[in-house]
Amino acid sequence: EADPVARDHVIREDVVVERPVARYDHVEAGISENVEIDYVLARRALLDRISSGVWFVVGMLEVAIGLRIAFKLLEANETSGFVSFVYGVTEPFVRPFQGIFNDPSSEGAVLDTAALMAMIIWALVAWAAVRMIWLMLDRTESGARRSVREVRSDHI
Repeated sequence: EADPVARDHVIREDVVVERPVARYDHVEAGISENVEIDYVLARRALLDRISSGVWFVVGMLEVAIGLRIAFKLLEANETSGFVSFVYGVTEPFVRPFQGIFNDPSSEGAVLDTAALMAMIIWALVAWAAVRMIWLMLDRTESGARRSVREVRSDHI
């Protein structure tokens, strides 16, 4: 049989909390306030905000390129202010993909294949950028906390 002293022996170890937390205690006129700031959560909220900003900008670009495709298919008047604005804004983002495929056309309506390719590629670039931001700036932290306590009873 095992040694009874060893069996009842409790090992106490200090565990380092993996989530850095700042604590601020404020007591005034009988009112107590305890504020905890979770820096892991704060950093991840910032990364989420940056990611949302990237997706918003790319989403607006995707909408503009989609309008460009629709205007070319529906033979929109290129001298119209809004149509020329959309073409002007999207041109730098579509130009690298021009000439990859021939643009099929039928009775004046043109399918802008460069714009279709641009939509796919810019969405992939945005996804890669957001993933890279998270990979570089986020740390894997479990946030696990563990406590060990000894409970003794006089009962047998």
